[in-house]
Amino acid sequence: MVNELVTNAFRHAFAPGRPGTVRVTGRRAARHGYRLSVADDGDGLPDGFALGSGDGLGHRLVCMMAEQLGATVEVSGRGGACITLVLPRGRTGRTPCRRSA
Repeated sequence: MVNELVTNAFRHAFAPGRPGTVRVTGRRAARHGYRLSVADDGDGLPDGFALGSGDGLGHRLVCMMAEQLGATVEVSGRGGACITLVLPRGRTGRTPCRRSA
């Protein structure tokens, strides 16, 4: 999943020749288990973007893998893009992909 998200960040976040930063962070979350984020300071996400709903195989794979892990996926497109996987300590069967405010 991380490889797919990092690859997409480098492929889509920055115009040709424009420098930018992609960050991968992981931390323990008190109530949710673990949070793993891939963020960039690129152009952000288009209005109406919904992870897993387009034609791209990579985003659908991220949603399917998150579902298998019982994780949720939070998406933010302000000031670049940020995709965060919230991994529970135990499986929950929650709906995996949603856009955060």
